[in-house]
Amino acid sequence: MLLLDPNGEAFRKQRDSEEKRNGRVSNRLLKEMEASLAILRDILHILLDESEEDIEAIGRRFRVRLYDREARISLLFAETAAGASLLRRDLPALPQVTTEPAEGTLYDGDGNAAYGRNLRRFTEVWEQAELVPLTLLESDLVVVSPTKQDISHIYNQAVENHKKRWLDEASTLYRTVLRLDKPRQPTAEEALLARRFLPRVCTTKSEPFALKDVVVVLHPDPRRRLVGYHLVWEDDIDFLSDNDPADHEVVWVEYSVERTVERVWAYWHDQILTTSSAVADANANDGRVLVMSQWGKHGSLLEGWREKIGIDEVLPGHPEYQTMKFARLKTNRKPSESPYADRWPRRFEGDLEEFTSFPVQIDMEKKLDEHRMIVVSRYANAVISQWYLPYNIRPKDDWPRDIAGV
Repeated sequence: MLLLDPNGEAFRKQRDSEEKRNGRVSNRLLKEMEASLAILRDILHILLDESEEDIEAIGRRFRVRLYDREARISLLFAETAAGASLLRRDLPALPQVTTEPAEGTLYDGDGNAAYGRNLRRFTEVWEQAELVPLTLLESDLVVVSPTKQDISHIYNQAVENHKKRWLDEASTLYRTVLRLDKPRQPTAEEALLARRFLPRVCTTKSEPFALKDVVVVLHPDPRRRLVGYHLVWEDDIDFLSDNDPADHEVVWVEYSVERTVERVWAYWHDQILTTSSAVADANANDGRVLVMSQWGKHGSLLEGWREKIGIDEVLPGHPEYQTMKFARLKTNRKPSESPYADRWPRRFEGDLEEFTSFPVQIDMEKKLDEHRMIVVSRYANAVISQWYLPYNIRPKDDWPRDIAGV
């Protein structure tokens, strides 16, 4: 069995040309390779069970080699009692989407010059390729040893798995990311910055859910000067039966060299909210951003939120933002019939003024001191999931979307 070396440049080039779309890869080539190795592993296990031979003896009849050269052709050799034959197909420079069968040329092996040329070509590559000991196939073989250049692809796939709640798969990829780009504990100065910009988080008088945890993530690039405050509430009033025992919201602060707030963003139902007055309000309050939490749902409102977010009707200039949904929440939450759901209110019982007033301020310093979860990392979802929280949260943006290259 002759395979592209998954740690080589040829494999990465082939992978990116065939799979890479919008910064993501499907891992199809790697999965095809793993499938081929799994078939061989099946054969080896059967032979080990049914014969007295050990893996070294069996290995004298099987070979797996890895090579690092651009793949230009596909060669399928078949040897039977009736004779030998070869199916040759030229590989396209780019992947093609077509309903037509792949064209190839079939050569008879009996004295055919083309068959002989292609066999010699295969043999040349085979002899230059690196032999993989079959003992590695006795257990699951880790085919690829990722490098730092693969982190963004691995991380994107981890987040997609996480969103689907494929938590074992997501955790495996998250751990790979954190091994390649290890988070670190903050310096004393960074810990002070995390506290300096700690938001003032306020709720309505009748907010049913407590703030469970706060995780502070500082961006590792000192030129970025970004801090993310991940607020984890007990649950979301509309999603009590989604198997996520938490509601994950985020507020980001960008600060200047002089330690003043320059920009502020907050997560608002799949959109990132900024306002014209949030920065001035934060600097007027010692750098602490005002965050007002929507009743039961915890969308994070900033000072000046009414310029972009309507109560029950979308504002014409900002159709991307969800409304405050007062009329619906006043009537009923989304259906969720279970004993667990019965613990929580079925509707908001107050009037509009109470719904849009946030008089209760949470003691954020006390909440931060409970577990002191402050970390320096580029990959917030990975480090929160693997380092800090013993329960699942839905992944959110690591950093504001309008900052390139974070």
